Amino acid sequence: MTKVLPTSGVIPTSSRGTILESLCAHAPQSRSELARRTGLPLPTVHRLCAQLKDDGLIEDTGETHDGPGRPVQLLRFNPQAHASVAINIRSCRIDGALFGLDGTILHGETIACEEDDDQHAAPQYLQLSIQLIASLIGWADNNGIAHTGIGVALPGIVRPNGNIDAANELGWNKTPLRSILQTQFDDIIIIENNANAFTYGEFISMNNEKKNPVVGFIMRPYGVGAGIVSNGQVLHGFHGSAGELGYMLTSSSSLTRYYPTKGNLEELIYRISLSGKMTEADDGKVRELLDLVALSIANLCLVTDPEILVVDVKDVIDENVLIEGIRNRLIGRIPNVAEITATQLGQQATLTGIGMLTAQTIRGKVFQ
Repeated sequence: MTKVLPTSGVIPTSSRGTILESLCAHAPQSRSELARRTGLPLPTVHRLCAQLKDDGLIEDTGETHDGPGRPVQLLRFNPQAHASVAINIRSCRIDGALFGLDGTILHGETIACEEDDDQHAAPQYLQLSIQLIASLIGWADNNGIAHTGIGVALPGIVRPNGNIDAANELGWNKTPLRSILQTQFDDIIIIENNANAFTYGEFISMNNEKKNPVVGFIMRPYGVGAGIVSNGQVLHGFHGSAGELGYMLTSSSSLTRYYPTKGNLEELIYRISLSGKMTEADDGKVRELLDLVALSIANLCLVTDPEILVVDVKDVIDENVLIEGIRNRLIGRIPNVAEITATQLGQQATLTGIGMLTAQTIRGKVFQ
């Protein structure tokens, strides 16, 4: 089992929920620590912890807290008491995991996606996603683990009604994904743009640093996107398209064309990166790419004023080359340049992000 650092984004509505949230965010804890963190009277904590242990929601860690007096038993949330499913759909593969509601990864699976033409790509990704979700739910059922939510991260615009637009990488447009999944599964369905999930995953990983806001920047040969997390919340925008940086207009000539599928910025990036990952030796192409990315990141910094900007660009260009190039281009030209750093979690960030967003949503319903 892998533990993901959690962050509490749910306001509990009961004393039981308050204790469970505290154990998910800070584990392990003694009963006196729980009383101190939650503000509940110590006798109430003792009584509720006994109930929660009987219900199988919390458990002794087997560890003791050293200090004055006799040793004190430490408690933690039981990650196998309840879980949620999360998948990250990419063009080459679909990664999935079963997350305990405290962020523990209980089980993971991956399905590879074969190269196919556009006519068959859309149903392939959909069918394989349903297959992977069913497999993860089956694993939970076989191991006696209750489950409530399903989270899906993907490259595309996620509308508030759960429809997917402009997911060019998958061949999806106006796809009613939430409605489709609801015909297959009884669980609550949560769908998130992959850049948003990536940014939230990175935000979770740096939780102890209290960075705010956090902006994520993802670049692939076929597109670019950004996610914004402020005060622990993902910014979606009214239409669900906040952070769709690939549609940024790059010059006055952009106003003479229309972009119904691929945005102006991502179209230019696609043309530049057709020949594969770039290095410092490709001076002309590197300069052109860095100019475009610098303009887009300048806009992000001016609009969101992030404390830190995390980039995942290694499929297109060396991250150190990009970070240095952006800093050199922006310092002295905009009021504040965010701290720019490479991703710490890599591809795991997106799965972590959607897993934690789903788990936190479910916690609000389970911890009553």
